[in-house]
Amino acid sequence: MIVLLHICNTLYRSFRCALQYCLALALVLVSLPSMVTAQGHEEIAMITALQGSVALISAQGTRPLQPFSKLKQGDSLLLEGPALLKLIYFNSGRQETWRGNGTIEILGHEGKGSGLPIPDNFTLSRQTVKQIAKTPTESTIQKNTMKLRSFGAENSIDRIEESYQKMRMEAVRGDLNPELYLLSALFEMREIERVEQVLADLRASRPADQEAKVVIALYQKALKNLKEGSGK
Repeated sequence: MIVLLHICNTLYRSFRCALQYCLALALVLVSLPSMVTAQGHEEIAMITALQGSVALISAQGTRPLQPFSKLKQGDSLLLEGPALLKLIYFNSGRQETWRGNGTIEILGHEGKGSGLPIPDNFTLSRQTVKQIAKTPTESTIQKNTMKLRSFGAENSIDRIEESYQKMRMEAVRGDLNPELYLLSALFEMREIERVEQVLADLRASRPADQEAKVVIALYQKALKNLKEGSGK
């Protein structure tokens, strides 16, 4: 009888441990989809330049994308035309320039191309990426969600202008990243007159540059929205 009780007790403990393990595993499996969904909803990249046809692929079909659209991990893009697409990734600072016809899957820190040549790429500074990511978009302009930010002494207008001049000296010909950085910072500080001056300089120095025209049109719309909202 004692032996039988010992066996039953051992089986009960084993069953209880197995049950606890199964319950823990079930909780992990239940929470996994929400974890993946939350990760998938995070915006991790931005289109900073686009030529030709670039569309977001979904179960419902394709949707054309515009410059300064933000992308999420797992997004798939279709390039046709051939197209040119320039992306920056917020976490890694990686900038990619894709050309041709094919598809791109947006991964955490880079893109995975199919049918496309290997993209040109280099790494931007964290400060540059963080500021360019605040470029106004059609969505933020329409929703009027652009916020005024207080900058510390380390990010004064003089310091921002110094950073811009350094970036401009180091940038290759035709690279608009220095201007994207400068405009975003000035707009965030509501330095309206300086923003308008930078736009005028861009218009005069790059009259035939399609990327510059897109940037100018975007900020003109953002300025108009800002002035109307403030009653000026």
